[in-house]
Amino acid sequence: DAFAALNTLGKKKEQFDIVYIDPPYAASAEKSLIPTLLSQLETQNLIKEKAIVFIEEGAPSQLKPNELHLSTLRLMNSRQFSQSILHQFRKG
Repeated sequence: DAFAALNTLGKKKEQFDIVYIDPPYAASAEKSLIPTLLSQLETQNLIKEKAIVFIEEGAPSQLKPNELHLSTLRLMNSRQFSQSILHQFRKG
């Protein structure tokens, strides 16, 4: 699953400039995976300084920016495209 893959990449000390995450809409409608995925990107140190992270979810958005407890990632933008919302985060 995605969390196991992030753990493996973290153990290999991999880092990325651009990350695109598209979790299943049904899962994000029930309980958003976005906060956990973003947190794991940070704790596993998988993103380089100034990296961009895109996360897609179904509309309406389940993301609550004030409930995110992130230390290095900042929400830069959110845009709706038909039945999808694309969030853009940046490190730094």
